[in-house]
Amino acid sequence: MAKKIKKLIEKRKTLFDFASFFLDGFLPEDHPILLNPKKRQRLRIYIGLSFFISLLIFLFFWILFNLQININLVLSYSIIVIVFLVFNYITRFEYFELFLFLVIFLGIGINVYIAIYSKVFPPINYASFLLTIVVLHYVYNRWISLLYNIAIILVLLTLVLTTNSLKLDIEVVHLRLRYFYDYVFTSLITWFVLEVYEHFREELELKLVHINESRKKDLELAGEIQKQFYPFLPKNDYYYFDYLTLPYDEVSGDYLDVIQKENYFYLILGDVTGHGLQSAMLTMQINTLLNYLIIEKKQDDIPAIFMELNNHYYKIINKLNIKNYASLILIKIDLNGKVFITGSLNHIFYYDSEKSKIEFINYVSPLLGLKYISSREELKIIELQLKPGDSLFFCTDGLIEIFLKNHNLLDRTEFIRILNNFFNEKKQSQKEIKLNEFPSFLRKYISSFSFQDDVSAILVQYKQPANH
Repeated sequence: MAKKIKKLIEKRKTLFDFASFFLDGFLPEDHPILLNPKKRQRLRIYIGLSFFISLLIFLFFWILFNLQININLVLSYSIIVIVFLVFNYITRFEYFELFLFLVIFLGIGINVYIAIYSKVFPPINYASFLLTIVVLHYVYNRWISLLYNIAIILVLLTLVLTTNSLKLDIEVVHLRLRYFYDYVFTSLITWFVLEVYEHFREELELKLVHINESRKKDLELAGEIQKQFYPFLPKNDYYYFDYLTLPYDEVSGDYLDVIQKENYFYLILGDVTGHGLQSAMLTMQINTLLNYLIIEKKQDDIPAIFMELNNHYYKIINKLNIKNYASLILIKIDLNGKVFITGSLNHIFYYDSEKSKIEFINYVSPLLGLKYISSREELKIIELQLKPGDSLFFCTDGLIEIFLKNHNLLDRTEFIRILNNFFNEKKQSQKEIKLNEFPSFLRKYISSFSFQDDVSAILVQYKQPANH
């Protein structure tokens, strides 16, 4: 059953690809028309309508014989269209718009010819005339379609006025008059409906453009405000700190900070689910709460800090009735390399300078805001003792996903290998990693990849103990 469904999906995809290829006029993928959304839409409308009209002519070809139409003229028109198609294909459709104009012009000529030399204005022409109005309206503009419509009305009016000189039966005269009035009414209504639709569409587009521009300005302002919350890296003799943050949109759903309090440093990296303004606003809530707990309330026990932060955040998102949980890691380090880690971010890497090797620290803790934490026993605490030259690196999902997706990996093997190369290369050339060097290193590796999430990372390298 699963195989049948898979085959059906593949067939439908093949049909869809073929339909897209057909509606795009067999153009090369890099053709300017296909790269321009409006021109591509107009091309598809034209190809689709042309195919529909051609199908009708094919199905009702016998009517042409009954109306005693000049078949040679129809065949000549078809040959000219085929020749122009071949010519455009050879020239990679460089002259496609000229070709489009010629085809429409020839089509109008055929229709006028049929109207002149048939005894009455055949109703079969109505669809073709009206569809040409639609094509001209979308492919070119409203005024060309209106001029075309007026020209056809004048031609038909001339034929109506000359019926007496042609000595036609009175019934034929009445039919011509009736078809003329019908065409005038239906064609003008068609053009008017198109114009009304275009008016509302353009009005809506202008509103959307205005809304998007206002939203973009608001997001840019929010992004500038958020940058003011980026960490100020404390200068000291014991640790090197560095960080990288690349928002997916103008604002980021990631949060990072480095807080110094007396003889301790607190490193925080968080990732609120989603990205955009809502996630960015929540990161500011987290920032405010953490600074209050660490600086104002003078909490120094990181499990207690995380638990209180989680419970405040849990109340906020439940009150707002949203599901923006967050993965957040909280690290406390002293001046002698003692590290305490808790939280729910599980992308933590430890570089052992003696072994010249990266170790992945794996643990699972509850997401921030997922549930109310009533006891610190629900949190996992990791303790490490850094040696001079050791480093800790931790990052959000956005960075890991880039490597897993673009290297087609199911684990972190390639990412760990790249980190190892970086740390070992720096170890051979110098004992310390210069500030701003690590972000440029990461940018070098991810610049050629597209990412679908905010990217943030923090690096800390232990230099020397306080009693050195």
